[in-house]
Parts: sequence; C-alpha cells; structure tokens
Amino acid sequence: MRDSEQADRRAAVVRAVRSGEVEAYAALRATGLIESPWAFASSPDDDLGPDEVRRRLDPACNVIIAAFGSNTAQSPAIAIAGIARTTKHKSAHLATIWGVYTHPEYRGNGIGRRVLTRAIDTARAWEGVTGVCLSVSTRTKPAIVLYRSLGFVEW
Repeated sequence: MRDSEQADRRAAVVRAVRSGEVEAYAALRATGLIESPWAFASSPDDDLGPDEVRRRLDPACNVIIAAFGSNTAQSPAIAIAGIARTTKHKSAHLATIWGVYTHPEYRGNGIGRRVLTRAIDTARAWEGVTGVCLSVSTRTKPAIVLYRSLGFVEW
C-alpha cells in the first residue's frame, strides 16, 4: 500500500450520513450507477433524488453509512453502503445491506471494509435483528472476497 493510500485510509471519516450530507452521498452513488451499473438495482434514470433519500433516512430502520475524505462539511463521500431493516413481520429479524460502492481511487485500502463493518454494527444495534443479508453481482469478484471475509456466505 502506498503511503498516500495509508494516509487516505486513516483520514477517512466513517459515519451515518447526516441530512446535510445527502448530496455528497448522491454524487458518489451517481458515479457508481454509471461506472458499475451491474452492481445496483437502480439506474440513473430511476434512482431516488436527494430529497427522497433524506426523507427515508431513519436511524431505527434505514441508514446510509459513508466514508468521507475528511471531517469537513464539504468533504466528498468516497465509499457508501445502505443498511435497512426489513419491515415485513415475518422477516423483521433481518436487515439488508444495499447500494455498496467505493470510488475506484479508494479501493483496496480498507475503506470499504470500514463502511461495511459500520453498517453491520448498525444492524446489530437494532433490537431483534439477528441476520444481515446482501446481494452481489458475480462481476465484482473483489466485493465477493470482501463479503466472505466479513462472514457472509452464499445461499
């Protein structure tokens, strides 16, 4: 790992996206929808806008975790992952990770792992959640390796 990558990893701030940071999240997601369309269920044409994303954020059941380049208000998002609690009664014990993306310049240095770990920890804190699931494209081999290393298994 280059020294600059190590510094980037240490400087990255990982936290739940705040209302005022939704635009930074949306900008990185838009990049992902274009750069890796197979990794998302949405396309640029039907993705939610920032206002709808902001409306849906709920710390009890729908959180977006992001890594930001720094702790400043204008810092860009460099990695993202959503975590949502399933609302149906029969599956309320499950949470789903969705919309995972790391900007290509920041891949391979542990930032995506930090974001996913925070998402998993968020789900563990929700009362009654006993499992976390996610979907992944077979085209994203590095993501599959990461998910397996975090304990996810194929089914």
